[in-house]
Amino acid sequence: MRHKRAELWNVQEAANSIPGARETFKAAMISAASRMTLANAAAATSSSVDELTAVIGYRLRNAAQQPAPAQTEVLAGFEAEVTEGDLVA
Repeated sequence: MRHKRAELWNVQEAANSIPGARETFKAAMISAASRMTLANAAAATSSSVDELTAVIGYRLRNAAQQPAPAQTEVLAGFEAEVTEGDLVA
């Protein structure tokens, strides 16, 4: 998606390229296949563009993968020593 203001986003482009946008549009009763701008779609549902983008951002942050836990196994030939809760090889 090109960089442009949220008011000018096309609903269909946003639904296809932003994870969580499709669910947000469904909850707001906006068709994800619509080609109208996000500002017009928000106005049609009596909500603001800021509300829709805030919910999309919230869903996007929640959908982000959590970092993998640090690898704690020790390679063969090395001894593990625990110092104050940290694994030192």
